[in-house]
Amino acid sequence: MTEYIFEGEVIKLTAKDFYKWQDMYKFLNVTEELQQLDMELEAKQREGGSVKKWFSECVARLNGRNKRAERFNRGSNQQSYKQPHADLVREQAQRAYDRLDNQDGSGFVRTNGRTLPQ
Repeated sequence: MTEYIFEGEVIKLTAKDFYKWQDMYKFLNVTEELQQLDMELEAKQREGGSVKKWFSECVARLNGRNKRAERFNRGSNQQSYKQPHADLVREQAQRAYDRLDNQDGSGFVRTNGRTLPQ
């Protein structure tokens, strides 16, 4: 039985891959990014999309996010880009997840954790 150091709904990484990604993506908080990507992939799966190639999709997205974070760090005096980027990604993924969660026909929309009538 394989032991995973990160085990989400879709993404499951062994220690070898997790630590390799931490070394590769120095400008990102890899744990936070994986949590967000897992939420996005779970939402995609709930919509009927394929998540069979989740590993390569994660690599591509993390590469892009890491490059943006690196450019941001070079162009500013900020010490770390990890937290602001993680907050933005978390917020975007939560909005996407909430939209899927609200397709139950109840006539209500969850916004920032609150349920509001449509």
